[in-house]
Amino acid sequence: MMGLLAMAADAAHGAPVDGFTRWLTDPYTWTTTALLIFFGILGYFGVHKTILAVLDKRAADIQAELSRARELREEAERMRLDAERLEREAASQAEALLTQARAEAKLLVSNAQAELTARLARREAQATARIARAEADAAREVRVVATDAAAAIAERLLTDAAAKGDGNLAGAISEVQAALSQR
Repeated sequence: MMGLLAMAADAAHGAPVDGFTRWLTDPYTWTTTALLIFFGILGYFGVHKTILAVLDKRAADIQAELSRARELREEAERMRLDAERLEREAASQAEALLTQARAEAKLLVSNAQAELTARLARREAQATARIARAEADAAREVRVVATDAAAAIAERLLTDAAAKGDGNLAGAISEVQAALSQR
């Protein structure tokens, strides 16, 4: 080692340097040598096995995470497809309900129109019947009034004929008939 230091000192003072001396004084040589010794010590104590084990474990963990992510993606895809299917089913059910509701509404409208038409026909029939009854009642009242008037006229004519002392009942009846036919 002393020899190396002596050569380094000679090189530093300007003495001629051969290739080996230059190699020994080069800092890259000692850095490389130290690095090789360091790796040798690490290899002797088995650090590379520990590093490889850690790397293998990390690779296994990453592979497990990738596998889990793949499973989650597949499950999410299944859930998305199920949701789309449920959405399509709900849409078709809603369309069916809407169609059914429209049909029921049309049926209710037609039933209401038919009921309204029937109700109007019944009321019209009732009104016609009331009018017919009113006409019949009016005709009856007219007959009653006419009969009362005829009786009053007959009574007056008979009373007048009796007052004249005519005694001719047949003449009085013919006068009543003539008076009734004039009205």
